[in-house]
Amino acid sequence: MQPGRGVAVFCTVTGALMFAAWTMLLAAGQVSGVRENAVAFSFHWTAEFLTAILLVGAGLFILRSRILARPLYYFATGMLFIAALGAAVYYSTVEPSPAFVVVLGIILTFGVVLAWRNRVSARDYLFFLLGTVLYAELNVTGVALQAEQQSIAVYTLIALTVTLPGVVLSFRYFGE
Repeated sequence: MQPGRGVAVFCTVTGALMFAAWTMLLAAGQVSGVRENAVAFSFHWTAEFLTAILLVGAGLFILRSRILARPLYYFATGMLFIAALGAAVYYSTVEPSPAFVVVLGIILTFGVVLAWRNRVSARDYLFFLLGTVLYAELNVTGVALQAEQQSIAVYTLIALTVTLPGVVLSFRYFGE
């Protein structure tokens, strides 16, 4: 059973909004420390744009009833969950922005409710978990490399080299 049109719209709109938000933040000069933290930002943006691309892709796959729609949706939603939760914490504490916190709260609420209502089996949780893990590993790796914390960077790079093939194999063997 595939998720419905509402889920497809949520994924597509949320992915597009992620691109729009970063574009606006960068164009308005609202992202500080990019030069000083170029490595950390490059890993963070990789995670962010991968999340956005996968959300849009999941939305399109759902609309076209593609075979990998469900696992792609849960994988992208897992990435979105940790991205939105981390951003909500950031905009609640580091750079307070009540408007962003409200928007992120809405995205989190819709994301969790839709994921919960559309779950079918433990495979859905597997893909959700893999999405959160990959997003976190990318961000931690970037921060560790930026801070020259070699032991943390090495361990997260090792984790990435295990997670990436694990994701590919999961889609191959556990995808619909």
